[in-house]
Amino acid sequence: MNITKEFKLTIKFIDHKLKENNIIYAIITSTNLALQGIDVKPNDIDIIVNLNDLIKISDIFSDYLISSVKQLQTTTKELAWDVKLKMYDVDVQFIGEQKNGIYLSELIKKNLIFIDVDNIKIPCLTFEAEIRAYKKTNREHKAKMIEDFLK
Repeated sequence: MNITKEFKLTIKFIDHKLKENNIIYAIITSTNLALQGIDVKPNDIDIIVNLNDLIKISDIFSDYLISSVKQLQTTTKELAWDVKLKMYDVDVQFIGEQKNGIYLSELIKKNLIFIDVDNIKIPCLTFEAEIRAYKKTNREHKAKMIEDFLK
């Protein structure tokens, strides 16, 4: 697992706060891939949540310097918004989508795997869900990286 101590601390703290506030989430993209054993070095932690829950993130993490909710420029017609913060010197991006969103639809379908991070089960999208999301967002090279890893 190519995850630093700071990443682990951040993931565990976020997991605690989100569960405490009944927010369903999943780790996605490069941190997810690293947690599942692919040799990538993530630059940040990306977390998918329901758009309605994204609004609550600012209050939950109000002790941290946190951005306002902003609409993202996406490579598809699906809309998404985000909130960013820094914790333990790690950049975190919470991405909010509506239920038909590329990543949130995978979360709703429970296409999850729970990865153990210091005895805490962290919800992550499955490789198959990540492949579908990468293909829908025109990042075929990332989808191929996962497919090659699975071979």
